[in-house]
Amino acid sequence: MYISELVVENFRCFGGEDKKLKLPLQVGLNTLVGENDAGKTAIIDALRIIFGTRDQESLRPTTEDFHYSPEGIQAKEFSIEALFIDLSLAEQGCFSDYLTYQPEIEHNPVVLKITLNSALRNGKVRTTIFAGLPTSAHGLKELDADVRDNLRATYLRPLRDAEKEMDAGRNSRISKILRKQPEINLGENDIDLSSLSEDKFSEVIDKIGIVGIARLVNQLLERQPAIGATTETLNTNFLKPLQMTGDNLQAKLGIGPNVDEEALKRQMLEKIGISLDNIGGRRGLGSNNLLYIACEMLLLADSKDEPALLIIEEPEAHLHPQRQLKLIQYLQSKVQKHKEDHSVHLQVILSTHSPTLASKLPIKSMTMVNKGRVLPFHAVGLLPEDDCTFLERFIDATKSNLFFCRGVMIVEGDAENLLLPSIAKLLGKDFTENGVSIVNVGHTGLSRYANIFSGTEAYPNPGINVACLHDWDLIPFLAARELRLDSVKDKPQLDLQWDSAFQTIQGGGTPGFKELDAAFPKNMISNLEGNTFDAVKIEAAKRDYKGAFVKGFYSGPWTLEYSLAFHGLGEEITVAACLAKAEHSTLYDKSNQAKVVTAAKSYYEFLKGQYTDISVLAGKVYELFLSPVSVSDYIGDENSSLILKKKASKAAAGQHLGVLLEDIDDKLMRNQGLEYDRIAYWKGVLPAALVEAINHVTTAVSPLPLEGNSNE
Repeated sequence: MYISELVVENFRCFGGEDKKLKLPLQVGLNTLVGENDAGKTAIIDALRIIFGTRDQESLRPTTEDFHYSPEGIQAKEFSIEALFIDLSLAEQGCFSDYLTYQPEIEHNPVVLKITLNSALRNGKVRTTIFAGLPTSAHGLKELDADVRDNLRATYLRPLRDAEKEMDAGRNSRISKILRKQPEINLGENDIDLSSLSEDKFSEVIDKIGIVGIARLVNQLLERQPAIGATTETLNTNFLKPLQMTGDNLQAKLGIGPNVDEEALKRQMLEKIGISLDNIGGRRGLGSNNLLYIACEMLLLADSKDEPALLIIEEPEAHLHPQRQLKLIQYLQSKVQKHKEDHSVHLQVILSTHSPTLASKLPIKSMTMVNKGRVLPFHAVGLLPEDDCTFLERFIDATKSNLFFCRGVMIVEGDAENLLLPSIAKLLGKDFTENGVSIVNVGHTGLSRYANIFSGTEAYPNPGINVACLHDWDLIPFLAARELRLDSVKDKPQLDLQWDSAFQTIQGGGTPGFKELDAAFPKNMISNLEGNTFDAVKIEAAKRDYKGAFVKGFYSGPWTLEYSLAFHGLGEEITVAACLAKAEHSTLYDKSNQAKVVTAAKSYYEFLKGQYTDISVLAGKVYELFLSPVSVSDYIGDENSSLILKKKASKAAAGQHLGVLLEDIDDKLMRNQGLEYDRIAYWKGVLPAALVEAINHVTTAVSPLPLEGNSNE
């Protein structure tokens, strides 16, 4: 059996009615991802409270666990419900007094529903745990202690002191493990050392049992001079003076010296600790944590007839990335092996903040938690199988930060990845302060990444805005002709049609846009006012996104670099591109940067004097990324020789441009420019779609109501 659904109402961050948590779970691995304070720990603690844990650590409801409404009103009751399904015949027999039926579950309608109710009365918390449904024929029945013991979960807390956890003592891990071994009761329990001769000692050791070892240890302890002397001193000098006539009290030091055999066995086992071999030096926290996890898994594997629920909070604690990956691989293999060995399900519920772990997890094993809402990626109708396959293939540790954020900006290249955080700062929308993850996915599959967050009717987006920033990739014809791109080069008929259309416009007429557009290559637009065929091409370039929170934004025309130059940052793009070209020169170092900037500005002034049409001017700026342009051929500045004749790297230019724009903003601020005015300036020189995308991902939003509920 396994938990198919967890329902939490009025507990911590989870409210009541449409604000309560309804978390679907699946057999095997379930992973909770999301930023801090999203609700992951509240889910883990809800499970610990309702089931208890095998380490016997008690987590009881407190007054702080009762939910506060936005108005500051504290709930007087909270509930935690767990629905177990797919019970085996043995499990049905074990919980026979507590079962109910749900006919809508076709395969096996016998279920076990456990509910914890806590009520706050006069500052005190009253808690009951029962099974059943209020409407079932059997009614509700409170769970007894034995049944609760059978439902206990194995819990691995974060940042644990693994060495202390494995130390000897009451309820030590190793004593629990050893007590479950059938061989623990083998061997003789009584032995008299005085009857042994040296040559027979080894024979006795070979057949002695754990109780016999304990009694042997006690006999050895009695003969140890320090212990014997301590016992004598204690009895003679301290205990005897405290006695009355006839008391005859005598202390004995040892392992349970006067207890029955079962108690002696338990105490002996509790004296055994476990640690890593310190060959090569003392082991660190990460290595000890692995040993601790291995011990817990061994203890869980020996629980053959009990529900196997493993709760792990932040398993990445103290583990470097490769060990994190090994841990996930290990857990996945144990899920399968547990079912094969015991014919019962192993269900693992873990929370993590690790992009490394998230990058290797099956997509459908993850549930995103945000603002007390959940988005399970295995929800029916959310992700097609081919999308899951694609994402599991390409999501790496840099892309998986999209699972730990308040907003997501998905971009197509390195330049955007490096540049957008700087532009967001200029607009007063710092990505770091707003918890925005920027994810560079290249030119493939933006919609696949984004639609993870589209949600379903039953599980809507939990309040995470997603922007996909696209290029139009439509080239204005005049720019293409000036740059002699292959798609328009050596096509005189196309030039004639263009010139004819342009002359018609100058004469006040309307050209034949239809014929002109039909002659254009598919990736070309005229950029002429009134050409509805351009609008059709632009609309056709857009992609479909699902849900109110996921949107596509299109900076155009052409690419981001061209668009920035086209809309008002021509000089800055030119400088950034020239710096990118110069940084590979053997003659260049940081001290020469000002010289390169001066030469780049001279080149831009040259371009402005040559080209008055903005689409062509932006094209000539963008040519620095397309061709090995020799700037020194066009200007007389002696410093232009520092700018190499090679294509500019978009990534390097993006990094340089971000610094340049922030420097300009600093100058505006030093000139007493108000923040409002500075932001207005940047909005005037940036593509509108870029500004809108940044605004979208940095806008705080509320989750949509769940299916069947309203906002009222």
